Amino acid sequence: MRMPVRTSLTYLSPFCILTISGLLSSALKLPVSTAQPVLTTGCVHVGTAGNYDAFYAIALNGWAFLTGGATRSWSAGSADGLLVYWNPQGNPYWIRGIGTSAPNEEIRAILRDPDGNYLLIMETGNTGVVGDQGDVWLIRIALSTTGPTILWAYRYKLGNQRDIPFSGTLSHDGDYVIVGGTYSLGAGQRDIFAMEINRNTGNLEWLRTYGAAGEEMGTEIRKTATGYILVGTSLSYGNSGQILLIHIGLTGALQWARLIGSSGYESALDIEVLQDGSYLIVGGTESYQPYGNREAYALRISANGNTILWGRVYGGTQWDEFHTVIQASNGDILMLGKSQSNVLSGYTEDFYIVRASSATGIPSQTQFYDVYLTGNYATDEPYGANALIEAPASSGFFFVGLTDDGGPGFLPRNAVYIRTNANLADCYCAWGTLNQSTPWIPALTTVFPFSTSYSFVYRTTLFPLLTIGNTYGSQCTTLPFITLQITSVQQDAPNQWTVHFYADLPNPATTGILTLECSPDGFTWQPIDTLPPTHATPNKWQGHLPPTTRYLRLHYATATQHWYSATIPIGQQTTFTAPFTLTTSYSSGRLLLTWHQPCTGKLLLSTFTGQILHTVHVQGTYHQIEWYAPPGKYLITGVLCNQTVYAPLTILH
Repeated sequence: MRMPVRTSLTYLSPFCILTISGLLSSALKLPVSTAQPVLTTGCVHVGTAGNYDAFYAIALNGWAFLTGGATRSWSAGSADGLLVYWNPQGNPYWIRGIGTSAPNEEIRAILRDPDGNYLLIMETGNTGVVGDQGDVWLIRIALSTTGPTILWAYRYKLGNQRDIPFSGTLSHDGDYVIVGGTYSLGAGQRDIFAMEINRNTGNLEWLRTYGAAGEEMGTEIRKTATGYILVGTSLSYGNSGQILLIHIGLTGALQWARLIGSSGYESALDIEVLQDGSYLIVGGTESYQPYGNREAYALRISANGNTILWGRVYGGTQWDEFHTVIQASNGDILMLGKSQSNVLSGYTEDFYIVRASSATGIPSQTQFYDVYLTGNYATDEPYGANALIEAPASSGFFFVGLTDDGGPGFLPRNAVYIRTNANLADCYCAWGTLNQSTPWIPALTTVFPFSTSYSFVYRTTLFPLLTIGNTYGSQCTTLPFITLQITSVQQDAPNQWTVHFYADLPNPATTGILTLECSPDGFTWQPIDTLPPTHATPNKWQGHLPPTTRYLRLHYATATQHWYSATIPIGQQTTFTAPFTLTTSYSSGRLLLTWHQPCTGKLLLSTFTGQILHTVHVQGTYHQIEWYAPPGKYLITGVLCNQTVYAPLTILH
């Protein structure tokens, strides 16, 4: 039986498939909403049965957001770019396939420019024409809620071989700087290229390559105070693969380059410029494997590239790798990748996020996410360096990728986005932790790759076909997180009681009713009083309790859903002080327990006759346990936060 540890308390809804449709129209400039909406957490997937669909990139438009990737569900060729524009609640305004009859066209990155328009960074495939092996394809669009408007679309041919764009950043004057790998130009078999494109005209501003005799690939580029930092992997310097870090000036001139690595293969998949100007590189290493296989790593490098300030590997006994990294508004770093080390799902791949201190790299939180609709422990993973972003107002995080388990009628692979709150909690996918890391400091040397400037690129207009997509699925409701806690119960007089409680409810809490309930046995409940709605503020109730009262709980109910606090036994004791929050909820056979304070311990779910059904050892912070249980009478017992847990529970439906 699967016992996922999750990190949220949001009620689950039955799986549903919704259909949308839309018509292309002229785009209007969208106002950017600044009001915080009621947010949806959890997984939403896009695609159709029997096809391959994936998200690689995400960008924000106020509280709305845009995701890009690849689709075979809605394509003019074998695979087209997939573009979805979502409203703040996580429902799509529209879904579009963007491509031509050429194969393997996909959106690798999305940039939002100072004018509020967006650049889609794509590769267009080989059409079968001699000398046509795949080129850089850039499309600038404006958004409306009815569809994208193409402002310009150009194909950039660097030469007669394949040229692969991977990512990009805004230039210092708001234009676009693109990075990738080229077989057409440079000094070796494949070199890194970077080029700046004018955002208004699509004209080439400058183009340069960087490399040595072997193969280099550039995976990410970021803006620095004096130019740009780009990262990739090099096969030119003797080992199977090492990290190549290059700093260039405002027009691409090479300023310095560093080679980082050891005896094995290192992939360099993303880089972030931290708030102090230093760099954070992530990827996977086979040089140092303290846990038994390929490890995810993070390296913090000084701004001048001369010093590794710290380095760490993360993961478990199987394949682990980070694909992207961001620095959150509070200064933490968040690293997203994939992991096969989650023992609860076997050796398949899960989304894998580590939150760590930027000063040390020591993890403070680790989370796995698995889409689990049909019972498949399948592949769930991100692709590329643009798959993670922080939501506005520090309210949470978005990340994107693909899943092999999109649910009935959706297999084999769907594009998926997952939205969490600020504590990395979501209502469906989050379920396990592996909070371990080890220091690792590889060698750092200065290298001198060749750098060549080019003044011309062959550019042709290439407008895509737009295909309307119409299916997506969601695993979660649009309700926000609910936290209920009775913090203390005090007997003031022979039949006079004070109950202190905490309820984090929707603000304003107009959709439900909060009540205090009592029970003589932990199974039969009756309301005592209706409590005032609160939003993350302590409150209290004073009054009389029935003489048979042995247990208390809070109950928040809407028209369709119910939340309960932990059951508090008062028995013969006159005072109870809760050391932590323990909240239960139930839907569609899933019983969820949530607590929000760092805890270790052990919890058991048993029948009222004493048969133990589930046992879980608790370790870490911000956890949620999901157990599968039919209606009936149960006991939740154990020790949590060094406190005894005893919670009778009746599941009616």
